[in-house]
Amino acid sequence: MALSMKEKYDKYWDNMDNMNFLLHVALVLDPRNKLYYLKYCLGLIYGEPEESKEEMFESDDEDVSKRGQVVKRVKSTLNELYKRTMATFDCLLKTYGFLTPDLWIETRFSRSPFQEYTDMLAKPTTKAITYVEDAADIAA
Repeated sequence: MALSMKEKYDKYWDNMDNMNFLLHVALVLDPRNKLYYLKYCLGLIYGEPEESKEEMFESDDEDVSKRGQVVKRVKSTLNELYKRTMATFDCLLKTYGFLTPDLWIETRFSRSPFQEYTDMLAKPTTKAITYVEDAADIAA
């Protein structure tokens, strides 16, 4: 039974090409873990010597070990993901930017006829109003 478990472990974790790369990216994107935790875990898996935290934060440009290769690949993937996300955000901002109120054209509304005539009718008149009581008075 132990041999079958060892074969499955070697199938998925021993060869770098068979590993699911998204596990590494997900580990770095998890808020509880960061890139140095990935370096630490890969060091445990591949039996590479442990480094201090200061050494883990240094540049990985000269690291040619398996751990260094994986970390470089994860960094480049995250950088590409960031660039694509920002490009998408920039496109959406340019496309829907006219919907923000600061870009709207100011509209000047004229007074409606109802408002205009009610204002005129509300003014007091000085003319006396006479009422006609009979139709005969209108003809005369």
